[in-house]
Amino acid sequence: MEGIVSRHKSSKKKGSSSKMTHTKPFLFGVKHYKDFYAIQQGVLIALANQCFGITLKKPRKNAKLTQVFPRVKTLHLKDENVEIIDFTNMVCHPLFEKQCENVKKIQTAQRRFEKNKKVFMQNLLIDILLEFGFFFDSKMARHSQKTFRLERIQRVFYKGIEILNIDNFISKGNRVNDYLCGLFSSDIQITLQRNDPSLLSVFGISIN
Repeated sequence: MEGIVSRHKSSKKKGSSSKMTHTKPFLFGVKHYKDFYAIQQGVLIALANQCFGITLKKPRKNAKLTQVFPRVKTLHLKDENVEIIDFTNMVCHPLFEKQCENVKKIQTAQRRFEKNKKVFMQNLLIDILLEFGFFFDSKMARHSQKTFRLERIQRVFYKGIEILNIDNFISKGNRVNDYLCGLFSSDIQITLQRNDPSLLSVFGISIN
């Protein structure tokens, strides 16, 4: 885990975790691209929860997003708690400050800051899951000098066996995200213990 954190501190750009041939292109419009944040977040949380406990924070309401999704606050690993939100803010904030000096409207820098945090957090989760035996056939989003590049997953493997492809990836990601967002009716923060049975039932895929 320490090595993963060090790599993310030193670089904002990361390559795909896959060295496989992509058999299906990603053709997203703006709406689908925004939806995919929520879909991929749902899948990553469901996979990660089979390896460790997770604390989530209530989604922020945003009328511009087709779907909202919970924020990953803390990962509860066997020997340590990793404060994902704090680490993400620490990495992304220097770029935000730099952009504030170069943009005409502070809202532009703020919008990029929020996007960078979402992208960084998901890419970090992917890197962490690689350490637990997962492998991702993925494609990096188009290059941008202003924001981080999202690693968009097409297939997921666990110990060499395919467990998700792009078709059930989308359906399961939507299902998980809807379930997680529904947990925040009265709480602003929830903790899922490792292998939460309800989440596992919604996701429908077990690696254990």
